[in-house]
Amino acid sequence: VYQCDLPAHGITNLGKLRNRGVSYGQTFHVGLVSHMELSCDGDMMQLARWPNSGYATITAGSTTGMTFTYSGTPANESKWPNASDPWVHGFWNYDFYDQYLPVATFTVNNNRVTLDDPPGNPSILAGKRWQVCNLLEELDQANEYYIETQVGNTYYGKLYFWPPANSVSGKEIVVSTVGENSTSLVKLSGASNLWFKGLTFEVSRFNAVEMQDCTSVVLDNCTIR
Repeated sequence: VYQCDLPAHGITNLGKLRNRGVSYGQTFHVGLVSHMELSCDGDMMQLARWPNSGYATITAGSTTGMTFTYSGTPANESKWPNASDPWVHGFWNYDFYDQYLPVATFTVNNNRVTLDDPPGNPSILAGKRWQVCNLLEELDQANEYYIETQVGNTYYGKLYFWPPANSVSGKEIVVSTVGENSTSLVKLSGASNLWFKGLTFEVSRFNAVEMQDCTSVVLDNCTIR
């Protein structure tokens, strides 16, 4: 695992995870800013999480949406209560929308998670999919990373990265810094007769391309990632 001090390299706006998803209460979370992400040679890396792929299963939910229990025995589960800013991501009610939610506490002796906020539809159903993420304690395989964003933490600003093939030699490694203030890479309003050809728009915390009231604007053979 490699470590980098981001503020020492001039990267001071580390971003944060946000309570976001398709909907929360009656407000649709369209266009919310994402957390800082990491790209290696053009491929997006995975924020440290459990399980490493796919999802775990909720065994018992709650009508308040504040607690749930889960199946499985994560190898690093006993370390989860030490995490500085753990989050969960899941499909809490329906399989057509998901949400990121902040964790209040883990009770690992009975596989229970208590949340800081409930899902938009304030209930959690048994049998639904979920994962826990943003834990240094779950950085346990290649292609995963973690960034300490909690001010006051001894390791604030540190990026931890387990690169592909266990090496960063010769690799282009980029963190997303643009978009924290809801700024798109390209924003057009009332534009016409423009042609973007063969461009790559990548590693942004907000929209790659945003257009409003535009005509005859073409993205030709472009990559957005």
